[in-house]
Amino acid sequence: MSSIKEKPTGITGEYVIETYDATPIWYRYLPDKLKAWINKNFRKPLRVSSEMKNLVMDDTNTGIQLICKGFTGSRTNIKLTYARVGTDSTARTDTDSDLNSPFATYFPITFYNNNGSSVTLEIFMSDQKLDDGTYEEVGLYMDTTSNPKFFSASVISPAESKVTGEDKQINYTVSVTN
Repeated sequence: MSSIKEKPTGITGEYVIETYDATPIWYRYLPDKLKAWINKNFRKPLRVSSEMKNLVMDDTNTGIQLICKGFTGSRTNIKLTYARVGTDSTARTDTDSDLNSPFATYFPITFYNNNGSSVTLEIFMSDQKLDDGTYEEVGLYMDTTSNPKFFSASVISPAESKVTGEDKQINYTVSVTN
């Protein structure tokens, strides 16, 4: 009789938030995707947050259930497409259907890198599009901004402050383990 070694399984996520100087004249007028590429390859961030974990949702039309619908063909778009940030620090539950206090803008995922059992995503939030303030939650979404499907969320701890002249970039890794 054979046995199967049991270990934790599932879909998990973790991320860091990098802060970049957005004030150089040559940099200000570039498209966001080019800024993100330049930051990744040539610039050092002003600050990098500690690594934070997220919670993949598991309720009707969110996270894990959307992936399962993709397996059956009842949902064809399970690509992660956008992120949002918000100002609420309430702990997340897997039945949440959105951020508690989201900032209106959806930020497109600018880069994807498939590493086999994990995917690394980069979300660039420019100084011009992200209001100054303190952000305490982040979420990932599938589909379009007119029909967003909530995938995962996290409380940003410690909270992330943004002031004029700063761009933010979230480097997010989603992993699947068996």
